[in-house]
Amino acid sequence: MLVIQLIFSLCIAVSLTACADQADKKKAGMDITQFKWKNRIILSYPENEVTAADQQKLIEQLQIQLRDRDLIILRVDEQQGDSGKELCFTEEQRLAVIKEYALTPGSHLLIGKDGNAKQKQSGELKLLLLFKQIDQMPMRKTEVQSKKSE
Repeated sequence: MLVIQLIFSLCIAVSLTACADQADKKKAGMDITQFKWKNRIILSYPENEVTAADQQKLIEQLQIQLRDRDLIILRVDEQQGDSGKELCFTEEQRLAVIKEYALTPGSHLLIGKDGNAKQKQSGELKLLLLFKQIDQMPMRKTEVQSKKSE
């Protein structure tokens, strides 16, 4: 167990460094509008590091389903670099996103490819419920049909 915690801590440190490096290189940071019409986004504000670790395990288990639905998960807490992706907000952008979408610790928000907020969750991130909602969306149904015809 101690080894797992040590590895997890090391991964966090590496991710935070990568995020800080990217923020230094791109003072403009990241704008979520860059994903419009390409990806669905989940803005995630984990309640604490324990829930963030549990959430990361779930994300790793469901990678295929996430990719299939063009889903990107962006953390908006102070440890946002832990997501394993080098997609980081500047501090100013992070706070603006939190304010714009009224996110609080323990909340998660699905944003569709059209850029509109679709569903907000509180507590544990329930990806399977979000998958069901996404699968009911007209754009997703079209995507599924297109993949079947290929």
